[in-house]
Amino acid sequence: MSAHGFLSLLNTVYTDIHYQYESLFRKKYMGDLSCADDFAQASAIIDAFKANSEYRARIRSLLDHENKINPHSELARRLGQWDRYFSLQSFSDEAKTLKQEIDAREASIQTAMANLTSGYTNPYTGEFHQKTWAWLGMMMATNDDGQLRKAAFMGREETSAAFVEDLIRLVNARNRFARLMGYDHFYDYKAQTEERMSAQEIWSLFEEMIPFLTIPHAEIREMESVYPDLREPREFAYRLNGDSLKRDDPYFPLETILDVWGRSFTGLGISYRGATMNLDLLERKGKYNNGFCHSPRPVSYRDNQRSPCQINFTCTAIVGQIGSGQSTGNTLFHEGGHAAHFANMDCQDVILNTEYIPQSVAWAETQSMFLDDIFDNIQRKCRYAKTLDGTSYPFHFFDESVRKTYVMRGRSMLGIASVVLFEKFLYTAREDELTPATVCAKARELSVTLFDQATPSLRLLTIPHIYSRNSSCYYHGYGMATLAVEQRKKYFTDRDGYLVDNHRIGPEMMAVWALWSSKPSSELFRDAFWSSLSTTAFLTSLDRSPDQVIADARRACSLADDHSRISDTIDLDCTVALVEGESVYGTNEAWWESLSAAWKQRLRKT
Repeated sequence: MSAHGFLSLLNTVYTDIHYQYESLFRKKYMGDLSCADDFAQASAIIDAFKANSEYRARIRSLLDHENKINPHSELARRLGQWDRYFSLQSFSDEAKTLKQEIDAREASIQTAMANLTSGYTNPYTGEFHQKTWAWLGMMMATNDDGQLRKAAFMGREETSAAFVEDLIRLVNARNRFARLMGYDHFYDYKAQTEERMSAQEIWSLFEEMIPFLTIPHAEIREMESVYPDLREPREFAYRLNGDSLKRDDPYFPLETILDVWGRSFTGLGISYRGATMNLDLLERKGKYNNGFCHSPRPVSYRDNQRSPCQINFTCTAIVGQIGSGQSTGNTLFHEGGHAAHFANMDCQDVILNTEYIPQSVAWAETQSMFLDDIFDNIQRKCRYAKTLDGTSYPFHFFDESVRKTYVMRGRSMLGIASVVLFEKFLYTAREDELTPATVCAKARELSVTLFDQATPSLRLLTIPHIYSRNSSCYYHGYGMATLAVEQRKKYFTDRDGYLVDNHRIGPEMMAVWALWSSKPSSELFRDAFWSSLSTTAFLTSLDRSPDQVIADARRACSLADDHSRISDTIDLDCTVALVEGESVYGTNEAWWESLSAAWKQRLRKT
């Protein structure tokens, strides 16, 4: 078989087994646990493909031959990509057995999480109310009753450590797996295979930023004279942002969120290039407690014909909960950003068009986080945030929020750093050092040392990423992406003055999205904004005074008004289905308005 024929075979085989794996992944994470055995089998099949020694030997032979003829040819480049892919995932029999054990443990935890009874006890009635961790977090941020906020905090704390023993067993098994693969620990395995960086390089990046991120702590302590108990974890978000969430809530109705997404992405000039998407947007018991986006059918080529991708993504919209419109919109833009990235991948080999190795977490999250930043941008709020009766979001709300929440600058990066440092502790500790007591103590310690909380918290144990092999040792990607987002915003703002409805942005991003995993992330960042990844733009943004932030925003809003307009029609070049599990209740096959109408009808039934 020729080299081109063998590459065609590999692409066909992988596309098929990837689809089977991802279909079952979605089914399982959407709460149908009956497919657990089938999912385990699909996982074993895809692992066997990655570790196939005959495939690897054949690729190496073809590559050696091509390098003798023309080492700079397109064929040599493609063969080299496959050679690296197999070299990163070539498991010994012992490692393969251990990975199957890890997969089984994760499946067991996923089942237990889906069946977990979490919630809060009403301090006035003694009645227990079953609620998810996400609901309890939103309750702490928005409920006006301090006793109920305290009950929500206690309810989440009571179940936060429910899986700590399972986590310890996972960490130890993952570290053993990493050592079999030739790495010191699992974090270094993930860092080097995904980011082409060492774990220490990543940790140093965050440790260097922490002194700048904790500067506002002194200001927060001074504010306790105005906001009692401000440093209590159950009070912080409510005291500084709760009023804003309630004030802003009518301007972010769930009913209009699909139109807002469609018009905003159309205004940026983003196309999904014929992709099909299934959106599972509503929270329900048993469903994975976080948004995510996966592509069961990545972009692929056969006989030089491009096949568009198929995408599944999810949100956890909570009907009737204050703040849910904003959080759902943020997630929709974030996961919609991942989806746009998937849809625009254009590599000839399908392994470069997926969310897995050799993809870079930091590069992938830069795309989604740039777009969820657009959702929060005041330019977009003034244009698109409206009440159901059409009243637009007033700029003075932004002015008030900036002045009140200025002390929260850098807080989200601290949240990311806390997960990075927590996982650093987990994966560098000796096995005999990891006990439920030490792990819980470390989670509480970081909540105090990083956030200056008055009461320690186990919040870190509620982060769903740490329980999954694919998303553990992953959170640094969000932090590195935050740096990249600030660089990208600076690049576009310096050039054009504004971001929202800037029709030049989409095509430029689509051009670099097409590259996906064909280059190291360091090169992709340079391709995207002509400079290496740096903390400079991010730390500079933290140094701006409230007056500067407000003046810059007012100027950008004015430029956007002068140079861009809201799109009359929504044109994303995609087919969208609204689903709940396997049930479809709306599509845009007729027109976008039919999708929006189906969404509104579904909300009325809740």
